[in-house]
Amino acid sequence: MSVTAIFRRVSPNDPDVLFDFGMVALRMSLFPDAVQAFQEALTLRKDYGNALYGLGRAQMGLDKYQEAHEAFARFVQLHPQDASGHYALGMTLQALQRSDEARSEYEKSIQLRSDQTECYFQLGLMDIDSGDLKSAAERFSRVLKQDPHHAGALTGAGRVAFQGKDYTKSAELLQSAVAAEPTLREAHYYLGLTYARLGRKADSEAELQTASQLEKEDVQKHRTVFKIIDPEQIQAPANDQNQ
Repeated sequence: MSVTAIFRRVSPNDPDVLFDFGMVALRMSLFPDAVQAFQEALTLRKDYGNALYGLGRAQMGLDKYQEAHEAFARFVQLHPQDASGHYALGMTLQALQRSDEARSEYEKSIQLRSDQTECYFQLGLMDIDSGDLKSAAERFSRVLKQDPHHAGALTGAGRVAFQGKDYTKSAELLQSAVAAEPTLREAHYYLGLTYARLGRKADSEAELQTASQLEKEDVQKHRTVFKIIDPEQIQAPANDQNQ
């Protein structure tokens, strides 16, 4: 018997109990169980906003980006003033390679919560991909002013410096990123490339090997999206009035 079935027996018609179970399953990366719990909660309470948000997160964990997009789009319809909803919707659009729409949602999130970091960070990554290094640098700088230890922004800024051929600065930024988050694969990878440009062959090989090992572990644990979709700098979904 699945865990969801056990919860259904305990309180089969209580959407709040199903939501609570979904959150437990989500935190444990039991994404199929989480999806089932949130869907059952929504069957009982159609416009249960927090369950929609949880459903989108669980579907992101299963790489079901179109389904996650539908859940977050519906959440945003219910809670248009919730910055975290626009952020999450932007993440799904970015995963679906709908860059212009993703940018629009990130900008909406920033308008609602200008003191956040995560939308600026994602926009910075998109700027790097589009070749706009100046804009990317500005985005990452803004993040780092609010959170000097933001490993993703440190890595992004290191990438910008690397592409600008300022390898000494790149190494300093990427070393800080690794110190802030030792399991961040990208930081090790670009640090390895930077060390190679600085002629530090042994250090380069060590960093690239670490990056390769972390990539294998990421695939096995499937843990990257879950962290991305729950930014600390954006408020949690608003409580539903009918909850």
